[in-house]
Amino acid sequence: MMDLNNGLFSNIGIDSVGFYTPRYYLDLEELAENRNVPPEKYTVGLLLKEFRVPDFQEDIVSMSLKAGTYALRNGDINPREIDGLFVATETMTYAAKSVSNILSELFDISVNAITQDIYNTCAGGTLALIDAFSLVEKGIINKALIIFSDICSYAMEDSGEPTQGAGSAAFVISRNPRIAVLSNIFGRISRNINDFYRPPASDNAKVFGKFSVKSYISFQLAAYNDLFNKVGDIPIKSYVFHAPFPKLVLKFLTNLIIEKIEKDETFLHISENLEEIDDSFLSKFDTFIEETKNKYQQKISDSQNNKLEATFRNSIFPQLKVPMYFGNQYSASLWSQIIYLLENYVNDNDIIYFGSYGSGATCISGLLKVQPNFKQKFNGNLKINDFIQNKKRIDFSQYEKLKINHINNHTIVLGKVSEYKSKENIYFSLNFCDKGCLISNFKNLDYCPKGHTGNTAYTFPYYAILKSEPIIQENPLDYNFYKKDLVRVDPRAKVGDLLEFELRRINIRHNPKEINGFIDWAPYYVPSLFKSIN
Repeated sequence: MMDLNNGLFSNIGIDSVGFYTPRYYLDLEELAENRNVPPEKYTVGLLLKEFRVPDFQEDIVSMSLKAGTYALRNGDINPREIDGLFVATETMTYAAKSVSNILSELFDISVNAITQDIYNTCAGGTLALIDAFSLVEKGIINKALIIFSDICSYAMEDSGEPTQGAGSAAFVISRNPRIAVLSNIFGRISRNINDFYRPPASDNAKVFGKFSVKSYISFQLAAYNDLFNKVGDIPIKSYVFHAPFPKLVLKFLTNLIIEKIEKDETFLHISENLEEIDDSFLSKFDTFIEETKNKYQQKISDSQNNKLEATFRNSIFPQLKVPMYFGNQYSASLWSQIIYLLENYVNDNDIIYFGSYGSGATCISGLLKVQPNFKQKFNGNLKINDFIQNKKRIDFSQYEKLKINHINNHTIVLGKVSEYKSKENIYFSLNFCDKGCLISNFKNLDYCPKGHTGNTAYTFPYYAILKSEPIIQENPLDYNFYKKDLVRVDPRAKVGDLLEFELRRINIRHNPKEINGFIDWAPYYVPSLFKSIN
């Protein structure tokens, strides 16, 4: 066993966190009804309850801006302190133009920052974390913002359809972090495996069902063994695995136990003193626990059996609430679960194991050690439970319309807003040409490449109040309404509503998911789900 205080952990890690997921969700029972399959196929067979659906023109830039804003605000961090910005995604915006470059100006981070997009399916987030860790360790950068952002999409009626989802997580990485430090040692495995892919110019992924499951299990086992062969028997408080759907994690655990029992090895490295978690959510896993105990009762002692049950209930199951309610968030899947653990279940000095799988395939395992007094950084902040509880249900027909993104059926609405007076408010400064294109403020390049004249800076408050009755935009291709003190607002917004700032793709003549040209974004205000006017 390695000395936990000497060499295993660095002094670099997570200083602040943020999370965001779209407000709209589809209930899996409603999807099952419309796909003519028994609901249990999704709710029991996959252990899923619902998944999130991006709103009209909401993309990874939209989601990344929200998650990153929360991370900076939660940590009370000046964006100019950020000199590294890394975006992990497999939901490409451009084939060749980094999302990190777009976000660098939106966040107004240091102009001398390093920016990078990391693309390695669902493991891209872990690689982004390691990249940032290494650059901070070498002194090349001081503080990095990492954003994990994806939209998981399958074709309608595809077997993967119930596992869809969307969301973004964000970390600020620095020396002497306030939340958790990262291990210096990782388990790792990579090979060319054709388990999953997404064709060029397609939104929808392809997956080879049983083969993909076998690949996931095999690679998670290999990364697990590689790490513990290096570090020995480390007391782990919580285990977190990339979760395309929760049942897949349980399949992996079954295989892990089988392998370890057959080799007469420790089947889970676990802390001796586990706090009992009282959460009705855990009852969803009772069947799995009983089946597992019955299956291995002849091979392991009663004390081992009891420890196995306690481990599942307290160290593995709680964080599976995240994929159960949000669906597969690809690169954000693992890290949003870790945020949920930090917000709810772990304590000072606890150690978290993570297994990060990316199809194609690679798997990286590592450890996080929770910092003393870390809970102070979560006091008063928006938490993942807030997103689970505050949401908007859509019906199946609405889901289909959003899925195929019918632009012509969507009404674009404008309104006047005023700043909401609050110490929590922050502001975004954006520059537009006279035709409404979002342009840079970088010296000598602060003009529209399309040849449009003008460069006007506008300031948008994060929180605003709708002051005028919304009006329908007569010309959906005219984005010069800023000069009239108008902004785009959600069609459901009402005068007096407290609104939140978002950024959405602007309207174009064809489906934005099949765009071959220039993409642009514009401010968009939606009713707040989390705050009300006092």
